[in-house]
Amino acid sequence: DFLEDAVVFEEGWGRVSELGVGLANDRWVSEDGGRSDVLVMKPAVEEMVALSEQRVVVTSYMDHPVGQRFAAWEAGRAGIAEVCGLQTLGLFV
Repeated sequence: DFLEDAVVFEEGWGRVSELGVGLANDRWVSEDGGRSDVLVMKPAVEEMVALSEQRVVVTSYMDHPVGQRFAAWEAGRAGIAEVCGLQTLGLFV
């Protein structure tokens, strides 16, 4: 669906986007300026921002169940209906 942080944001972003793959930015969201196809918001480590043109998904930042619920709540509060990466319990097995 998209490639998340394929390369360092400013250094190789243009080259990778030329391949026709959607690029997601989750480490440099505040510096994005509309250049990514997808923004990955992590409420555990950053404030949710109001965006109009970019696709936004929310992740729990590989958090425990309380953090996952917080991320889901923040996504709902921001009106984000996109499928998000909130269920990371399998990482703790």
